[in-house]
Amino acid sequence: MLVRGFEDAVARIADSGAHVLLFTEYNVPLSPVLEPLKLRTAVFNKHIRRISAAYGTLLVDHWCFEKYQDRRMWAPDRLHMSGIGHEYMAKKVLEVLGATHSLAAPVLGALQPRSRAEIMTDDAAWLRRDVAPWLSRRFREFRAAIT
Repeated sequence: MLVRGFEDAVARIADSGAHVLLFTEYNVPLSPVLEPLKLRTAVFNKHIRRISAAYGTLLVDHWCFEKYQDRRMWAPDRLHMSGIGHEYMAKKVLEVLGATHSLAAPVLGALQPRSRAEIMTDDAAWLRRDVAPWLSRRFREFRAAIT
């Protein structure tokens, strides 16, 4: 349903003569908690690429940008890009558009290795701070909708 609606929207916009720019979703290895989303995202991206080819759109293939494997490209909520992540995306979008620009790729340097305990502590804090409140809101909305 989501893909069909998305394709219908792209078709209408492309048929109007507008230039269309599509984005794939990012690869999600930032946390083992997000690993189950990887297959769904890969399948959705396959549809985005097919739709892009079918309607002659420009495509920013976020999935292929290895720099986004670096956690510094992401905000603490792991959903939104950090300032550096946004700057790099702007550079990639300008390249896809064929625009001249002076944006440079971020030089991040080597990541400090983290122990398993540090990773687990960070993941637990993220779950408490960002995931649990989101799930709680969705559950309340769902419960309100069915009562």
